[in-house]
Amino acid sequence: MLGSALRGIDNGMELAAEVTDNPSEAAQPPPILQTDQATAIKSLETSAVAAELLTPAVIEGLVAVRRYEITTYGDRPPAETTQALRLAWSC
Repeated sequence: MLGSALRGIDNGMELAAEVTDNPSEAAQPPPILQTDQATAIKSLETSAVAAELLTPAVIEGLVAVRRYEITTYGDRPPAETTQALRLAWSC
């Protein structure tokens, strides 16, 4: 997150306007982030910004692990997947 913040400062990016109302009550809802895991992984894998901030080696490792999780647990119910992976990312 700090790398993203520094990149924004270095590139002179402007902050988005402050949200003063409850976003869930907005007339125009905020854009929805991608929730399909395969699409999100592909976006990460092809992101030049992610490669710059995290390094290509980190991206390659993260993508490999996430694809393994999809292959191994993708068709299981969410509760079963959660149970199987509950300690995987706790270190």
